[in-house]
Amino acid sequence: MVMVGQWKRLQTPSRVSRRDRRVLAGLIALVVAVAVTGGVLALTASSTSSAGCVNVTFAGSTGAEQINACGNQAARICASAYAGSITGAPGQELRADCARAGHPPQPAPRKP
Repeated sequence: MVMVGQWKRLQTPSRVSRRDRRVLAGLIALVVAVAVTGGVLALTASSTSSAGCVNVTFAGSTGAEQINACGNQAARICASAYAGSITGAPGQELRADCARAGHPPQPAPRKP
């Protein structure tokens, strides 16, 4: 089968219509907007503790571990962290979050 004009048609660059360019520009703008929004949300979102609550995530033996507590339970956990029961990086993170949550270290009781 002879294809008349096939070589010429293949050598001519294809033209993108004005409508196609607008659609492509819209899609690119949408992708950029989603990427920027995702980046802003990732940078501004944080899991800060509420007043009186501690929320700490740290590396554990089987993956991430969390300590979440509020009120009296948070005060007890913070007291044990300040006493040295929780050591290493988790203890440091917990003590810092305890201070932010308003659970400062309690002075040791005086012996008579």
